[in-house]
Order: sequence, then C-alpha cells, then structure tokens
Amino acid sequence: MDIIEKIWKDKRIKHALKNLIPLLVEKDNSWQNSKEAKGKTISLGSVENLCKEPTNSKKQSIYKYNPLLIATITGIVPIVAEILRQHPQAVEHVSYSEQNILHLAIKHRQREILELLKRKPITISRLNEMIDSDGNTILHQAADRSYYSVAISEKLIGPAMQLQAELHWTMGVKNILPPHYIMHHNNKDQTAEELFNDEHNELLKSAQEWIKDTAQSCSTVAVLVATVVFAAAYTMPGGTEPNGLPVFHDSPLFWLFTCMDVVAIACSLSSVAFFLSILSSPLEYPFFCHGLPRKLMIGFTLLFLSMATTMLAFAATILLVIHIEKKWTKSLLYSIAFFPVPLFGLLQFPMFQSFKDIYRKITKIFHPFSAFRNRVLGKSKAK
Repeated sequence: MDIIEKIWKDKRIKHALKNLIPLLVEKDNSWQNSKEAKGKTISLGSVENLCKEPTNSKKQSIYKYNPLLIATITGIVPIVAEILRQHPQAVEHVSYSEQNILHLAIKHRQREILELLKRKPITISRLNEMIDSDGNTILHQAADRSYYSVAISEKLIGPAMQLQAELHWTMGVKNILPPHYIMHHNNKDQTAEELFNDEHNELLKSAQEWIKDTAQSCSTVAVLVATVVFAAAYTMPGGTEPNGLPVFHDSPLFWLFTCMDVVAIACSLSSVAFFLSILSSPLEYPFFCHGLPRKLMIGFTLLFLSMATTMLAFAATILLVIHIEKKWTKSLLYSIAFFPVPLFGLLQFPMFQSFKDIYRKITKIFHPFSAFRNRVLGKSKAK
C-alpha cells in the first residue's frame, strides 16, 4: 500500500507541476536582466595565454544563473521547454561565465535538453559559435569531465563503456561545431582535444585494464566450451553400429545433437577470435569509440550462442541415452540442462545492452545535426 500511495503522490505532484510551470514562467522577468555575451574570435594559441592566471569562474558564477540556465543544468526539460515557448529570446541568455544554454547542456551531459534544442537548427547555428569567458567552445565543454555525473557513470557497466559514451558525446558535439573552431585554444592554451586527453587519461587506463581482463576471461571460457564440444563431436551418444553408423542416426534428437554441436564449436571458436583481436588491438581513444566495444559485443553474443547450443546438445544426449517416456521428466531435464544459459545472460547481457543503449542514444541525438549541417554545407558549395 505504501508503494501505491507513493506512486499516486508522485503522479499528483507531476500533474500539479505541469499546471504550475506555465504560471511561474509567465510571472518570471529574469530573462530581461540577462548578461550579454561578448563577441569573441577563435584563438589558435599564443605564448601570452600561457602566462595568464586562470580565472575561477565557478566561484564567481555560483548562484548567478537565471531559471532557464538552472533548469538546463539540472535537466528539468518541462521548465526549459516552457520558458523557450513563452520567451523565445531567452535562448540567447548566458551565465556570468558567458556560457549559453547549449554550453551548459553539453557541459552537464543533459541529453534531453540537447534533444529539445536540436528541433531549432537555426538557433543551434548561432549558439554553437559562442565562446565563454574562459575561452571554451562547446567542444571544450564536451571534453571537460569535471561535471560528469556519478549517476550517469553508475548506469554504464565498466569504464570502457563510460569512455565510449564520452567519445560518442564529444564526436557528436564536434559535428555541431563549425570546423574552424576545432583548433581553437582556450585561455589555458588548450585545444578541445588536448583538454579531452588530460581529463580522460585516468579513465583510459581503467578502460584498458578492464577490457583486457574481460577479453581474457571470456576467451578462457570460450576455449573451454570449444574443447568440450569438440570432444563431444567424436563421442557418439549410444555408440556406433558395426558398419560405423551411429546407433541413433535415425532419431531426430541425434540430428539435434549434431547440429547444436557444430554450431557450438563454430560460435565458441569465432568468439575466441574476436576476444584475441581485442587483446592484440592498440587500446587507444579512437579504438574505444567503435571497434573495441563492437568486437566485445559480438564476442559476447557468440559466446552466449555457443553456451546455449552446448546445453541443447547436452540435453539431447541425455534424452537419447536415457529413454524417458514421461513428458514432465523430459521437460525437467531440459530445464536443468538449459539453466546455465539464462544465468549467463542475466549476469553478462546488461553489459551488452549498455553498449547498444549508448550507441542508440547518441545516434538519435546527433544524427539530425549532422544531416542539417551537411545540407547547409551542400547548399553553400552549390552556390
């Protein structure tokens, strides 16, 4: 009852907020007193920048955000959407460190806010060129891991997937940024790439160790499965007749055993090949973006299939050798024989799903940006 009450209470609060947000936004006049962004040009680096003292913009800007920027930082999509609906000009607002809504959404990894902004490609084309008071572009914000949420990292299994998510996020932001801003240096004389490498160096080391250990463990299991099914291929259930034919060669269960055994050995050896490919790959940033996670995902799939087919072959052998007439006994034996397969799936497939979710979410957000950018560049070239 307590759970049901809590659900209804949350539902009532959400309904009340839905009605309250438009009224609050209507009465809010903070958008009229926004700080104006100063026009800045890109910098390719200088000796002077190295001698400058870094500005502590965090201390200065704390508690100095208007409701739109606070909602962007905290990821409250309904408030952001309502403010932009009633006051479209508010999208130009910047914080005291001269970061606009796009800067903050990227900096704080607010995918839903970015999803909202992507529906306004013309607005994005203005916001993406702005540089904050520290000389950071939106690509620098993507490279900065200072505000990387612990909640986000807890949803991703393993440092390799965290690094993959960060790489996809940065690459997606790079597609939004005008090309000539990529080599821009901030006030610390760092490009976005240099900042990314500095911020993610420890994560890269953790990801390298994690993916090595995972690939080694999985390849060991795959070799064991291959050994078992290879031996089973030369041990016919029930033995052979004097003419060399298997005793149960006319039984459908024997053909099930044979097919499953062949599939098991093919899948297990293929998964070993993928895991060895991971161990022999250079474990650097570009390879964590697509190649290594994809190989690990395929390796997991093949290993799972090899285990599933091995268990089916084992169950078929039991039923061939032990003649059981009762259907419930056969079902029980199949269930017991197949038990390790769902167990492996429950323990390992969250990692597999995590890879898929990262790729799908990032593609969903940034694909429209790439398409719009290509369309605009295509038109400009045609002219």
